[in-house]
Amino acid sequence: MRFSFFRKKDRHLITGIQPIKRDRCEKDAIGVSLRFDNIISGLIHAECAENAATIDRTNLLVHKTPIRFDGQLEPVAFDQLALARVVRGNGIELVVLAFHMLSVKSAVNNPRPISCLERHFRFHRWCRSRLCGRVLAREQLFDMVKIPLDLFDTAFDDREKFRIGWFHWCLRGCGRGRRRRNHPTTIVGCCLEASWLAPTRTRFALEYTISVTVWRWRPIVGGFLLVAAAVRLWGITEYPPGLYPDQAANGEDALEILSGKLQVYSLRNNGRESLFLYVQALTVGLFGVGVWQLFLASALVGVATVGATYLAGARLFGRGAALLAALFLATNPWHVTLSRTGFRAVTVPLFIVLTLWGLARVFQSTTGRGRMISALYTGVAIGLGAYTYTAGRAFAIFLVLAMAIGAVRLVCSRGFRERYRNALLPLAVSGVIACAVALPLLRVFAAHPELAFVRAQHVSVFNPDLNGGEPWATLLRMAGRTLGAFAWDGDGNPRHNVPHSDLPYTPGGHHAYNGGGAPFLSLVPAVLAIVGMGVALRRAPWLILLFVVMLLPAITTAEGMPHGLRTVGAIPTHVFFAGLGGAWLWRLRRTLNWGSIRFALPALAAVALVLTAVSDLVLYFGIARNSALAHYEYRADLTDVNDYLQVLAAGNRHMADESRVPYLVLDEFSEQTVHFLTTPTGHPYRLVDPKESSAAQLQSGEYIVFAQSTLFDAERYRRLHPGVRVLHEHVNR
Repeated sequence: MRFSFFRKKDRHLITGIQPIKRDRCEKDAIGVSLRFDNIISGLIHAECAENAATIDRTNLLVHKTPIRFDGQLEPVAFDQLALARVVRGNGIELVVLAFHMLSVKSAVNNPRPISCLERHFRFHRWCRSRLCGRVLAREQLFDMVKIPLDLFDTAFDDREKFRIGWFHWCLRGCGRGRRRRNHPTTIVGCCLEASWLAPTRTRFALEYTISVTVWRWRPIVGGFLLVAAAVRLWGITEYPPGLYPDQAANGEDALEILSGKLQVYSLRNNGRESLFLYVQALTVGLFGVGVWQLFLASALVGVATVGATYLAGARLFGRGAALLAALFLATNPWHVTLSRTGFRAVTVPLFIVLTLWGLARVFQSTTGRGRMISALYTGVAIGLGAYTYTAGRAFAIFLVLAMAIGAVRLVCSRGFRERYRNALLPLAVSGVIACAVALPLLRVFAAHPELAFVRAQHVSVFNPDLNGGEPWATLLRMAGRTLGAFAWDGDGNPRHNVPHSDLPYTPGGHHAYNGGGAPFLSLVPAVLAIVGMGVALRRAPWLILLFVVMLLPAITTAEGMPHGLRTVGAIPTHVFFAGLGGAWLWRLRRTLNWGSIRFALPALAAVALVLTAVSDLVLYFGIARNSALAHYEYRADLTDVNDYLQVLAAGNRHMADESRVPYLVLDEFSEQTVHFLTTPTGHPYRLVDPKESSAAQLQSGEYIVFAQSTLFDAERYRRLHPGVRVLHEHVNR
């Protein structure tokens, strides 16, 4: 078995949509013609001569085209015709037409081939430039190409395996000269001389899909994941400095789950979906009750989101855009804040990108089994997404809109039907699986409809207490604030984003945030995102639809805007926009003829990316970490109260007199933090309502503890009870 490459003059090569004809090589040669009626729609017809069965060779035509395919060309069979293709991004990179004929002696003589070794030296210079001189021997080149497992099941010897792997590598971007490097869309004709007698080889010829993976990308992706993990885990035991009561409520639910009280929906704090609670139950069960144990769960979810973003982006937009999106997400201060805070909202981006990854696999798989497996992944991701966060339910609106648009196109466009007909059944299976996974939660909402949007009703723009009688004007203002948060004025709440260093702070006061935070996107990603939106208008308009839909939970609310939690579903879209813009500009660079400036652009781009990452990290670890407002909003005073109660409990352990148990002046909402943290010691305090604290009469040896939120009650108590004295007072820096 060997590969032969034809010269251009010996075979009719095409560009675009036009007939493909095989020239007669000898007077007794058999003519075979293909007619591409509509290559964009994927409609392929084959017209063969009557005696085509006498051909004993598998003729391959490799078509590398600049045309973008909205759908995928699926394997079709007309007699002995098979189609295999490889997908890179959302376009077709290689299309292989294989004609498998009967094994009968033929008089066909091929044009004079260029040997594999001769072709190797022709591309040696190109390979050397692409791989920095590492490709000096064919064995090294083969080691850098991943051959699918199906190839090794065909009983090929090592020499044949090497040639197949090398052949796939050379087709990825071959060509000499600036023009062909800038436009790697040439069409290469070749002939694979083999009789395909073995059943395994026949299966290989009919079903094999080229899959080339360059190992050089994996260290880069691994490096980005290490950066994401380091940013989200470094110093997590020290910052955030406290545990907000909402987060402590998650800990209480996690303890109930560990005790065997499984739940699909928690009624604490106006109701919460329970998926993230199980992740926190795992970290609490492994590492015990504490503050950082709850934050560890969200940090792990954040790291997983970075990896899933790369997988989805590589499938949808190509490796370049995916790498940029993963890098921007790894250091984005908005996502870093949410990853280290312990809110369940951090799970929304993860399941959005997992769903997009699964859908891409459904449309790009070439076999029915592959599509069904991808449909299983997609259905599970959609179903679990219902258990994440209230704002995440907007993703269901996007899916419904996408299905409606797809249904209209199926009815109106024959080409669309032909292109996606093989994906209809897997998509239906995904919907059934998603409904089955989400069924327990749907049953809860069916029995108690008021739980579905109980919090959203309180903060809606249509709430008369918030809109001032002008709901539509309020809606427009909230839309402006939400969009502005991505460029110049983000959420100033330290639990949702990085606040400005000069944001005013009032000890013991209430802070209503209407901006005052760092923008959700830094300068470089913001500029690239604007460019990427223009690219998406042409290449992926569905991404803009997803961006708009995921902003609806924020735009339709009128409290604390802009809000970093309610816009969390837009995180995948804005990093994909930035990745698309960066990848488009990088491709545009190749067309520039600016001499040395053109070669300096990669260095400038690398410097810009490094400076962006460093500035993002400075925002979080420099400004947010040293903000007095952050210590207040995370309720660091409650963790200090817990530490003091633990000390008192340790000193009172030998006494059975419960009168030595201190009073704790705290409201029920704030008490959730102390109650969770003191679980191992049995909650050694007696809770007193702040409104009734002045009536508490201390006996000799008794203690009463006030927190930061009850400072005014402490001053009043000292005035009313001059006989008491302050034993301990702690003030953070």
